[in-house]
Parts: sequence; C-alpha cells; structure tokens
Amino acid sequence: MLEIAENKLGNAGIKYYNTASRNISFDNEFDVVTAVQSYHYLNIETRKTAIKYCFKALNKSGIIVTFENIAMSEFRSESMSIERWKNFLASGGKTQEEIQSHINRRGTVVFPITIMQHINMLQECGFNSVDILWSSYMQAGFFAVK
Repeated sequence: MLEIAENKLGNAGIKYYNTASRNISFDNEFDVVTAVQSYHYLNIETRKTAIKYCFKALNKSGIIVTFENIAMSEFRSESMSIERWKNFLASGGKTQEEIQSHINRRGTVVFPITIMQHINMLQECGFNSVDILWSSYMQAGFFAVK
C-alpha cells in the first residue's frame, strides 16, 4: 500500500513508514497516521499503548485513520452477524471446518471491540474529535483529530 501511495503521490515531500504503532518513536512528527486492520490483533492494553504512540507521533491537529474488524454491541446482533459471515465464507467456497476455524479466532487470536469502545479508547488516548468514517457489517473506519 505504501508503494502504491508513493507512486501516486510522487515526490511530494511525503515520508512513508511501515512500522507497528506500538513501536513508533516519533514526537509531533506526522500529519497523518494510518492503522488498517491491525489493532484487532492486540489486547486492550496493548491497543491503548499503540494508540497513545500514534497520538504522540502526530503534530497538533494531526489525524489518525484506522479501519478494524468490530464486535457488535450486544449478543443477539453479534450472533446474527457471525451467521451472516459464515454464510458469506461458505458462498466463497470455504468448508465448514475452515469457517469454524476462522470464527474460533474471535477472542483468541483477534479481539474486536465495539464501535463505542473504539470511540471511547481514542478519546481516552487524547484525541479530541473522533468520528466514524465508514461502517459496514463487522468492520468500521475511524477518523480522530489530535
């Protein structure tokens, strides 16, 4: 993705880094930090640490854009969404064993949180303005301003 962005934007004075959020060692360096499909692999405390590093790395009024797999806000909607997900995977040719293996990752390998938990966490980490950019099914994108 970085290579594509660099090719599209050319030599516009933009610096690109590919590093884990929880390893960022910059202070007030960037206008934008992105984290796409990465935080749901982290437990809550590690996720908070990663977001705090992103906050620290951003200039005043810098933004973070993050897209993640999410959990639904209550059991019934979570169950319905997982059933839809299973059907989608089956329609793509996955076996029942592959589907169940994929679903079993929730809570063991991946740790999705709700939209409200995302918003609250970004605010707790210091972001002043937090909004949803996009949401569909069991994924959402967030935009937060330092």
